[in-house]
Amino acid sequence: MRISGTENRRKIGKRIHGFTLLELLVVLAIAALIASITLPNLRLPGFASDAAKAARQIASGLADARQAAIFANRESRLILDMENMTFSVGPGAAVKLTGIQKLTLLTAEREIMAENRGAIRFFPDGSAGGGEIFVQDSTGAKVTLRINWLTGKISLDG
Repeated sequence: MRISGTENRRKIGKRIHGFTLLELLVVLAIAALIASITLPNLRLPGFASDAAKAARQIASGLADARQAAIFANRESRLILDMENMTFSVGPGAAVKLTGIQKLTLLTAEREIMAENRGAIRFFPDGSAGGGEIFVQDSTGAKVTLRINWLTGKISLDG
C-alpha cells in the first residue's frame, strides 16, 4: 500500500510548528540593540563631517605638492592660510575650505610666512619638511593630518 505525502504528514503529527509572537519580539529587540550600538559608529561617505571633508581636500593638495616636487625635480609647497581658511599648491589658485571653524599648522619655523600663514615643503626625493595640520569644524569634529618628514607620507587621524 502506498502512502501519499499528506497522509504521511498526518501520521507524523498534526501540529505544524512556527514562531510565537514572543520569540519574534525577542529577535527584533536584539536586532534593535545591535543596530543602536553599531550605527552611530558607522561612517557613511555621504555623512562625513566638514572637518573630514576639508582634511581630505588638504590631503589631496599635499599629495599634489609632493607629486609636483618629484616630477619637476624641485621643491614644491602647499601654502595654508589659516585666517581665510584656504590653501594653494605652488602658484595655483587658492582652494576655500568650507564649514571650518579652526585651522592650525605645526611646521618648521622657516616655513612660517606670517602669523596666520605657513607652508609644508616637499623635496624632489619625495621627502618633506614634515608637520601637522589640525582641522576643526563648527560641530567640534577634529581631524589631524600628519606629514612624515622622511617619507613625505600623508596620514589622516580622526
